[in-house]
Amino acid sequence: MKTAPERPPAPPRIESLSEIGRAWLEHWWGLPHEGLLPLRSIFDPAAVPKLLPYLEMHDLREPGRSLLRLVGTHVAARYGKDPTGLDYLDFVAPERREEAYLGVLVPASHPCGMRVVMTTYFESGLHTRIEAVGLPMTFDAAGGRIFMFSDMVIGELPHTWTEPGRLTRYELHERSSSILVRAFLMNRSIHNIAQCPRADIWE
Repeated sequence: MKTAPERPPAPPRIESLSEIGRAWLEHWWGLPHEGLLPLRSIFDPAAVPKLLPYLEMHDLREPGRSLLRLVGTHVAARYGKDPTGLDYLDFVAPERREEAYLGVLVPASHPCGMRVVMTTYFESGLHTRIEAVGLPMTFDAAGGRIFMFSDMVIGELPHTWTEPGRLTRYELHERSSSILVRAFLMNRSIHNIAQCPRADIWE
C-alpha cells in the first residue's frame, strides 16, 4: 500500500529572511514531500494569494533552458512584461547566460535551497536590489527539476512595467546556500549530508 507523502518538521529559524522569504520557506516546508522534495502537483498557487505576486518558477527539464512557468505580478513588473512561458536566459546578456543558468541548475539538481540578497544591473542602466529565496521541487512521473523563487525587492522599486533590457551583472550582498534543505534533511535523520555546492557564480 502506498504511503502518504511525509510532512517535515518545523523549518529552521533564519532571522535574516524577509517576510515574503519566510512565508515562502514555511509554505514549501509544510508541503507533503515525496522523498526529499515536494511534487509540483501538490503546490497550489491559489493557496498562497498573498505570496503569489512574488513567486517565479523555473522549469529545468529541458537542458540549457530555464523556462518561466509561473511569474507573479510584482516580478513581471520588473521584466516590463509578463514573461511566463519564455526562457529566463533570453533576459540575460550572452556573456552572463551560462552563469545565470548554473545559478538555478546547481541548487535544483543537488538539491538544496538558497537565499541571496543582490543588486541586479540591466542594459538600460536600471538596477534593483532583491532578496531571492529559491527552493527545489520535482515533477511527478515525468521527473525533472523545478526551482521556485520568492523574489522580493528591498527598498524602493526603481521601475515597473518598463523593459530594463537584459541582465548584465549581479552585485552580491548576502548568500546562504544549502542551509534550508540541509536542515530539512537533518531533521529527517538522514546522515552524511554533502554540503551544497557554493554558488560562486553570484560573485
